[in-house]
Amino acid sequence: MGDPLGNAQDRESLLGKILRLDPLDPDGEGPLRYAVPADNPYVGTVGDDLVWSRGLRNGWRASFDRLTGDLWIGDVGQAHYEEVSHLPGPAAGRGTNLGWDKCEGAHEYTGYPRPPRCDRPATTLPVIELSHDARNDPACAVVGGYVYRGSRQPGLIGRYVFGDYCSGLVWHVPSDFDDPRHAALPDGVDTGLVISSFGE
Repeated sequence: MGDPLGNAQDRESLLGKILRLDPLDPDGEGPLRYAVPADNPYVGTVGDDLVWSRGLRNGWRASFDRLTGDLWIGDVGQAHYEEVSHLPGPAAGRGTNLGWDKCEGAHEYTGYPRPPRCDRPATTLPVIELSHDARNDPACAVVGGYVYRGSRQPGLIGRYVFGDYCSGLVWHVPSDFDDPRHAALPDGVDTGLVISSFGE
């Protein structure tokens, strides 16, 4: 269980990371001909040059807000908590540590119920946390969505829409939402579906 090889925190490993590359550079190396952007956080220092952010467990759908450039990431939990992270643009998430496997959600990852709050200064805690043990709306696998920037649903404009694979619940929160203990998270809408992804 957990991350026994410590890949998500290891700057040299590409596992448990968000990678950033330039796929359009015609002078790039290798068969894919991509280049490493010079402003990636570990260029010229300890860590793989492609690593942009670390500490991701199982990111299931990430998206950029078309208006702000903010990055939203649904990250599937291990034993107790699902999480959504919000990394503000334009350098959304550069050098950020999302915590896994030191933290699960906003809690220390111990593998046991009711772990203490994660209080690591170098960790960016999620803005939304869903518990597997919630009585009303238990979650099992968060599915990241999008900040709605359309025009057909005025009530959703500027709100982040996301869901849960097992329960079929969908939530929407304002794009400035920051409440990892989810006391202010509105009730989910029951779709009666198994949700695997969202689209625009």
